[in-house]
Amino acid sequence: MRWDALLPRLRHELVFRHPPDAVVLHLGENDLVVRKSIILIKTAIADLESVHATHPSITIFWSELLPRLHWRGNIKSTRLNYTVEKINRAVRSATTRMGGRVVKHPNIKVYMQELFRPDGVHLSDLGNECWLSDIRHGLIDWLEDGKGAFQM
Repeated sequence: MRWDALLPRLRHELVFRHPPDAVVLHLGENDLVVRKSIILIKTAIADLESVHATHPSITIFWSELLPRLHWRGNIKSTRLNYTVEKINRAVRSATTRMGGRVVKHPNIKVYMQELFRPDGVHLSDLGNECWLSDIRHGLIDWLEDGKGAFQM
């Protein structure tokens, strides 16, 4: 999913469901090859602020963008992976200012080729396990802090 689809999707889901205690957002990588990073940063922050303003009881989890071995569109991977770090810093700061949580993925590195499928874009099964483990730990930490609807 791309950023432009986030707010319409959330609005649609919230029409039919009670607002959740938390929402984990991981999107933006596919936007990098078609949007300038500054536009993506501004859009991401504005959308997160909109969600927070309309649903202040929802804790927003920002799952940081991941680096890739290859980016579609013949773009230099090193340059875009640097851009990923820049976007993560900006959105991480905005998320924490709003009282949200940030899920980092410190064990997913481009030099660890076994974490990626042969296309260099998508995560392998092992990479997905690492990613899901990070998400799980972020949610568990939140629940243990007493912020979630139930205690573990």
